[in-house]
Amino acid sequence: MIRKLKGLSDGFPFIIVDRPGKEYISLTRVYQGELIKAIAFLLHLDGKNHKYNDFFRISVRVLKENGTFLRIRCKVFVNEITILSLQVVNSETSSKEPRSIYAYKGPDIKEMNGNLLNAIHKYLENRGIKPSIYNFLDEYAWKKKNRERLYWLKNFKKFVDS
Repeated sequence: MIRKLKGLSDGFPFIIVDRPGKEYISLTRVYQGELIKAIAFLLHLDGKNHKYNDFFRISVRVLKENGTFLRIRCKVFVNEITILSLQVVNSETSSKEPRSIYAYKGPDIKEMNGNLLNAIHKYLENRGIKPSIYNFLDEYAWKKKNRERLYWLKNFKKFVDS
């Protein structure tokens, strides 16, 4: 199911793919011949102690026409994005072997030069992944939670009535 959230500014560049029952959404767009796909995990709770987190986890994939892609995992806070990992995956890996197993995982982000990190942030920003996406995700997560609860109640009622 593809659903656009009402009230978004016209400048929101992504198509939102929301599947009922899933705790994530896909944000997809094409930018200068690249396919950008971000998987945003909407849970604010951590799995162990159910403490509220003040960020969302996002996995961004930027796919070039030759099949090579960049995978960037990050946390999106209300005012900043923290990059957790960055990986370039080459399309020339044998189709019989999973690409991610053989791809170099990249250097430790903590050891990266500040200028390089700034350039990566700018790269993400140009493709639509910027701190302001936090507000969209926060609103969408609450609306999705309410839709999921309603869907569950309807299924429960259908079960009881049958």
